[in-house]
Amino acid sequence: MKKQILLLLSFLFCLTACSNKELDEPDLSDPLEKYMWYGRLHNSFLDSADERFSPETKSRTDDSIESDSLTLEELKEFQLEQARNCGLPSEEAEILVTALEEKESYYVAENLWNDIFPNNSMSSMLVRLRQLQTAKYIDNTERTILRDLLTAIHQNKNDQISNYDFALKVNELSHVWSNYSRLNGEDWGVMTGVILAISKSSAEWWDNYLYDSRSASAIISLDVGGAITGAVLNAAIQYYQNKRVNMKTVGLHALAGAITGSTGIAGKVGRWVTSIGKLFKLKDRNKNYTANEMYNMKGVKLNYISTCDE
Repeated sequence: MKKQILLLLSFLFCLTACSNKELDEPDLSDPLEKYMWYGRLHNSFLDSADERFSPETKSRTDDSIESDSLTLEELKEFQLEQARNCGLPSEEAEILVTALEEKESYYVAENLWNDIFPNNSMSSMLVRLRQLQTAKYIDNTERTILRDLLTAIHQNKNDQISNYDFALKVNELSHVWSNYSRLNGEDWGVMTGVILAISKSSAEWWDNYLYDSRSASAIISLDVGGAITGAVLNAAIQYYQNKRVNMKTVGLHALAGAITGSTGIAGKVGRWVTSIGKLFKLKDRNKNYTANEMYNMKGVKLNYISTCDE
């Protein structure tokens, strides 16, 4: 009898150890894993900023920037330097730097929300997704996944679903994407895969960071909204300018949108950005601009394909 109990305990120990190992190690069988480096890089930007600027951090030794006087401009410069030295190939690092500069207005959450949901409406983004499908850069399955993700973002923003339920939705859509990727091959669904990879990593980061503020709403979804907006707007610009779209560039712009959106709100939650309401201004104009307005000033028309029905 004792021998049987020992065998049972040994089996349960091995089962637990194997389960823990599976949780700690990447699931290489999941097609989404090849894009998870975007998510890990996203989280490293949040970790670095929080460690560098949080008033509570013990590792901070530079007295030149006081936590109570940190500006968004100083935060931006810190992250631009990180982008230049984050281990990406030099050309890709420069694309990320440029993308972060273009999306600097997203450090202020209101600017990002205005780009995703003008007048609190999903219509504009849904039209852009249909346009990308018409141009054959996403298919109907991807458009449906991104539409459902946008719907969840909109619901989270308006306090209709919790952060927990939003994270569940991200996982559900990630499983759908992975199943379709297995059917369609490794070149399928790049833009959607990158956005979902960033979304999953963001949910994990905020789950740890908001341990004392789990009721805070519209935080995880802000990251994801930044990723979608960064990707879709950049795809629009590339198509308008070149009649083709480089998905690696789209992915880096998705990353930049998520970084700026999430870092701004993290600084607000963590109390290490005190001037969160300060809007960025273009150097030659005394006016505040959203990313949409900045793109339009460059002569880029976002309705690059005739508008389709939603």
